[in-house]
Amino acid sequence: MKKNEWKKKMLAKMAAITLILGMASGTGAAVEVQAAENPLITGLQVVASEDGTLLMAQCDYQNYDDKSGCVMTLYLYQVGTENQMSIAAYKKIPSKGEGKETAIAVSVQDGIYLASVGMDYGGRIIQINSEHYYRVTRWGNQVEVTQMPDEDQNSASDKEASRGRNTCIHDLEEELVRPATAECDALMAKQCTICGAVLDYAEVPNSAYAAFQKETIEAILNASTDEIVIRTQRWISFHQSVLEAISLRPDVEVMIRYRYQGEEYEVTIPAGAEMRTLADENGFCGFRYLNLIFDESDL
Repeated sequence: MKKNEWKKKMLAKMAAITLILGMASGTGAAVEVQAAENPLITGLQVVASEDGTLLMAQCDYQNYDDKSGCVMTLYLYQVGTENQMSIAAYKKIPSKGEGKETAIAVSVQDGIYLASVGMDYGGRIIQINSEHYYRVTRWGNQVEVTQMPDEDQNSASDKEASRGRNTCIHDLEEELVRPATAECDALMAKQCTICGAVLDYAEVPNSAYAAFQKETIEAILNASTDEIVIRTQRWISFHQSVLEAISLRPDVEVMIRYRYQGEEYEVTIPAGAEMRTLADENGFCGFRYLNLIFDESDL
C-alpha cells in the first residue's frame, strides 16, 4: 500500500488531535492517552541483546492495568519500500501496572526497523512509534543496530508527514500473507491504508483442513497408478467430497496413514469400494470409522 500525499497530510493533522506526546530525553516518546488511568510509554526503541545475537523492540510502561481501557502490544516493525511495514516481532504487554517489555525477532534481515506500541480501545487503535528509525545489519550471528540520523529518515517532501509519524488512528484492511496448506492455516494481515503499518496477523480457522481435503481430492482424481498413499499427522477425517472423489476413481486403492492419540495407524480402502454412504449427517467420515469398515493395522 502506498502512502499518497493526501494521506500524509491527513496523518499529520490527526497527530495534532490524537495524542499528547512528551519526549523523554534519549529514550523515545512518552504518551498520555485519555483514559481513567493514563498509560505511559517510555524507552521505546530498537536494540540488540546484550550478547549481540538478538534483535528486539523494547519499552518501559507505567499506569497500565485492567482499568486502563485498552490492550497494549509492543511491535518490532521492518520498514520496506514506500514505507510499508511488516511485523518482525510482537508481544502483548501485561497489564500489571508497570514494567519493561521486549519483543524479540525470530529471524533478522538487514534493513530499517522501528519500535511501536499499539493501543487497542475495542477496535479503535492508536499506534505510537519510536522517535527514530534504526538501521540493522547482521554479521554472522551478530546483530548491529544503529540509530538513523533525522535527515536520513525523511526526505524534504516528507517533512509534513513526518511530524505526524509517531501516531496514527488506523484505517485497516485485510490482506492475504500466507495461503493455506494442508499443515498450516492461511494467514491474514491487518494493514493500515493510511500509514502502511501491519498491526496484526490472524490465521483463518479451518483453512488448513480445507486445503487438506482439496489436495486429497486432487491426488485421487489425478492418480496415475492403481494405488495412492495419503499421509497426515494432523487430520483424522474426510469430508463427503473426498468420498465422492474415491467413488469416481474405482480403479484406485487409497491407503491412509495417520496419527490418532499419539499412535500411528494405517487403513486401506480397496479399489471400487462403496464410499458414498459412509459420511455422517454432517458430511464427514472419520478415519477410525474407516478402520471399522476396512482392514486396520497399527504402524
